[in-house]
Amino acid sequence: MSNVGFKGFAKPAKVANADDMLGNVATDEYVYYSGGKYHGRRASGRNICFKTVTEVKKPVALTDYVKRGFKAGPEGKGFDTSISVGGLSLHQVAKPTVYFYLVKDAEGNFRAKRDIPNPDAAISAKPIAAGDIVIKAKGKAIAKPEQKAIT
Repeated sequence: MSNVGFKGFAKPAKVANADDMLGNVATDEYVYYSGGKYHGRRASGRNICFKTVTEVKKPVALTDYVKRGFKAGPEGKGFDTSISVGGLSLHQVAKPTVYFYLVKDAEGNFRAKRDIPNPDAAISAKPIAAGDIVIKAKGKAIAKPEQKAIT
């Protein structure tokens, strides 16, 4: 059996226990769903993992997202972080980006982990650069510090 999967990428390793994957997952990282429409393949692992985030405009800890992706895997075998977190990283350049990969800073702000060239219009009309605040500590979503808060 070949270890090559879709378009020549290596197939993810099967994971027996979700806790085994959490050692490499940062505790200050989050997934934020804007509520916008995700244009993905219905049966893809990435799509299945994204659909586990049902909280709209509320950050979900990346550790919880990884656990959810593991439980959502086919036949109870689980998706590992190459599907859940890897898919989240790839989605940051989607048109539009509706699942945001964020990092919580010491002040409680949620900042973009990577550049987001095409954010959901409900979050920002302009591209968001890595490090820009997406959610202020007080809970108001914004695109950039110099822009007005979007509620």
